[in-house]
Amino acid sequence: MDVQKTREARNKSVVVFTKFCQSKELHTRALFCFYEGEDAKYYGNRVEQITRRSCDNIVSYNCGGKAGVLKVKELIKKKKQYDHVKTAYFIDSDFFPQKNLEKNVYQTTGYSVENYYTSSTAFTRILNYAFGVNCNCSDYQRCMEDYKKSMDVFHRQVLFLNAWIKAQRVNELKTGKRKLELTNFKISKYFETLAIDKVGVKQEIDKKFLEKCFPDSCIIEDTEIEKYVSELGQTNMQQTLRGKYELEFLKKIIIAEQETECFHTAVRLIGFFPEREKAIIEYIKILDDSRLVEVIHEKAQKALANKNKIVDESIEGIPFVGKKCSVLSNNIVLNELLIKLGEQIKATQFFAAVGFSFSSGLRLVKPLMDQVRSNNGKIELVVGALQTYGSSRKNTKIDRNSVIALNNFRNEYPLTLYTYQNSFYHGKFYYIANDNKAFVIIGSSNISKTAYLNNYELDLLFEIDCNNPEEQDFINWFEKFKSECVKIEELNAEEYDALDWDSELDIYEDRTIDRMSQDEVRNKISELTDEDTKFRLNAWLEHDPAEIFSNIGVPSLQEYIVFLYPGFGLAVFESFVPGNAYYAFRYTEFEKLLNRVSSLTKTQMLMNSAFLNRGYHLQDNVKTKEKINLLFAQK
Repeated sequence: MDVQKTREARNKSVVVFTKFCQSKELHTRALFCFYEGEDAKYYGNRVEQITRRSCDNIVSYNCGGKAGVLKVKELIKKKKQYDHVKTAYFIDSDFFPQKNLEKNVYQTTGYSVENYYTSSTAFTRILNYAFGVNCNCSDYQRCMEDYKKSMDVFHRQVLFLNAWIKAQRVNELKTGKRKLELTNFKISKYFETLAIDKVGVKQEIDKKFLEKCFPDSCIIEDTEIEKYVSELGQTNMQQTLRGKYELEFLKKIIIAEQETECFHTAVRLIGFFPEREKAIIEYIKILDDSRLVEVIHEKAQKALANKNKIVDESIEGIPFVGKKCSVLSNNIVLNELLIKLGEQIKATQFFAAVGFSFSSGLRLVKPLMDQVRSNNGKIELVVGALQTYGSSRKNTKIDRNSVIALNNFRNEYPLTLYTYQNSFYHGKFYYIANDNKAFVIIGSSNISKTAYLNNYELDLLFEIDCNNPEEQDFINWFEKFKSECVKIEELNAEEYDALDWDSELDIYEDRTIDRMSQDEVRNKISELTDEDTKFRLNAWLEHDPAEIFSNIGVPSLQEYIVFLYPGFGLAVFESFVPGNAYYAFRYTEFEKLLNRVSSLTKTQMLMNSAFLNRGYHLQDNVKTKEKINLLFAQK
């Protein structure tokens, strides 16, 4: 880094450090997070979720780059009076990930935080949650295939550029002088077309072109560039190439003027989901398009006003018959109805007893909980899927993300959580009330996004006079049922599988896999007679896998187990059978990887984009160990 850059980083660090020191009243209760730039947009909700802290107990600082973050860390560490203060530091790997970092330093698994936004997993969620294209839609698979194909073409076109940039950075590290400034270099201007179904190059990005664009850059030998082209080309390029270019690619696809048949632009999606304006705008801000933000806001206000009018008219038009009972039309979105009913009677009570409660559904009823809390009311929730709470039985009906969400809601709201343990409770009961009036909904809808927005459900709505003794059957049933339930004092998220389900359909479609402890694996290893097999299995254990699964349900890998190393993004399929090879893959979400490889033959696995390495029993333990260790050196 040159003198000017060093001075700027130091000055920024000192400013941030001074602000930190001035926040004395927060030192005992807040978590201080230090970022390279505006990365809090990405990390914020994840930090809240993991630490179970609300946003007002998290203080974020922009340190102006990686050097700034590390400098602030150094300054704080030097002061003994700050040893008790909770701090977290977030840096990008770039082309040169740092090793042996302290526990409170988080480094991206890919080049930068921007790379997280452009993965296939992230794009799936954009399709699903934002654009309303669900995985069971006929257009979904085509969207995903088009995206992957276009990204592959894009990567091939920018691979040389990334290799050249890496070579420049290597030279800068050697000389201590920074010459290459990329801030104003927009990769998209050199593409004629960047769309989900087509990528066309306007300008070939070669060495001659780059030296012309950056006359002050270092002269790099062709062999040096070719070395990095080869290295980067063998990686998962979506993760290892420069994140800003990856995000630029995604931005152009999302806001492309030429839409494909199945793909809605951000401007169109707001018409479908105006209530999600804030979340959508936060995403769009990351794409750095101020005009798009303005358009989104304008569209949202109009769409939301129209949608609220439709909902209000739907509620007013509900035909109550007999004991004030109505069969709800499938056109009514249940979570919106719950919120409107709560607003209508200024609810002080929200009780629910459901078979399943997912994080996706909890987010959708959050406005109702906000209402009840503001009215000094109470919330009670019975979840059948928590049936095995407090027992040694494995829970297979609720995912970790939903458990984390329930914990967060218990901390944030006056919410008491229960479960029924004698058998699996599968009913669906909602009760919204004040002192005089109540609404009861009974039917088929769980607390899930899928139930509220996708499924065809059958629900009945009852209007109740709370002062009429003859109309107390529902609340009496709930109170009696609750007395037979177990009150949940604490949920340990680590006891639940690290999955992210939206509905019970995910559970039933999910394969049954078994978790193994390291001791169980060691015991099985001790029973083996083949020394090479034993050595290799023990070598994986030395790297301390976070999770080990058996019965993985992959036809081509019968009797295999899988070691997971999330800190390295590494999944290794291994066998106790002598002569079998191991298969190593990069992953971000294990379920997605497992789904991907389940239908592949062993040969096809070698061609998969996530595939890293295949290893045989070499009968040379030194080489085997070296080969295994190399996988962990490529974090």
